[in-house]
Amino acid sequence: MTEQEILRLIETSRDAKKVFFAMEVDAQIEALYTMILFLRSQQATGQKEHVEMQRDIRSILRELGGIGRRNQDRTLTTSQKINLALEKRGMAWVWFRDKVLPNLVTWFLVIILTGILYTSFGGKLP
Repeated sequence: MTEQEILRLIETSRDAKKVFFAMEVDAQIEALYTMILFLRSQQATGQKEHVEMQRDIRSILRELGGIGRRNQDRTLTTSQKINLALEKRGMAWVWFRDKVLPNLVTWFLVIILTGILYTSFGGKLP
């Protein structure tokens, strides 16, 4: 809140302005701190309500999403179901490519390198 907004609010009530300026400095500071505490509590309450509302919205969307998915599965054509199954198999290939294949290639190269080093230092392969 800017100084101009505060002054505009004070201007709305001439009596409040007179009472505030008639107070001692310590009382004015105390009044300002009380106002700040009140505003912070209001802000905290608003944030709490916002978080609760977001939680409620997420739960409602989760319920609606589950219903939508069930209805979507019922309305899929055969070709769409086949495409979904192929996509799942494609995900298996991605997993194999990213997780298993690098380890296989590494071990294969280690075995080849070990064999080359073994034969280069005078060892004989069976």
